Amino acid sequence: MEVDDDDGEQSVVTPDADVTDDRANQITSISLGWARNRAASLPGFKRVQRSPRPSAMSSVKKSKAPAPQLSDQEVQQNYSQLQSELQSIAAKIGELEQEAEEHVLVLSTLNEALAEEPNRKCFRLIGGVLVERTVKDVVPALQTNRDGIRKVIANLAEQYKSKEEDFEKFKREYNIRPAGRI
Repeated sequence: MEVDDDDGEQSVVTPDADVTDDRANQITSISLGWARNRAASLPGFKRVQRSPRPSAMSSVKKSKAPAPQLSDQEVQQNYSQLQSELQSIAAKIGELEQEAEEHVLVLSTLNEALAEEPNRKCFRLIGGVLVERTVKDVVPALQTNRDGIRKVIANLAEQYKSKEEDFEKFKREYNIRPAGRI
């Protein structure tokens, strides 16, 4: 008996040699849905994979599996979740860009002091504690921090682009358009 598997391949459930034709007739009279799932597990039967016939090939499309259908409420939840993730990444990028700008301003001021007096006292707030250092000690640390912040911003920008592509794909998949553009 031939059955189509869920993945589009055809398989044949054949009786073992020691099983009578009556047993095979019983299996063929059972609904195909049950047979597809259970026939191979019955005693005396085995599942044999077979490539699809040419006539069946025309009905088998080489497309991606359809996306699982979501209810309207699930679509709204996913839409809101993706939108809030995009907003939070954008907010974090804005916050880090502002911090990087502050580092640039401080560095420009300290570079002037470094050129004139490298041993000049400098105070730095580290984890809520104000510590005294020299300008020549603070400038390299601030440059390292600024560079690290820029790398994090670049990483977040990539994440944002990826999420934005996922969001656009989701909107296309479920035909979501802003209310004013119907």
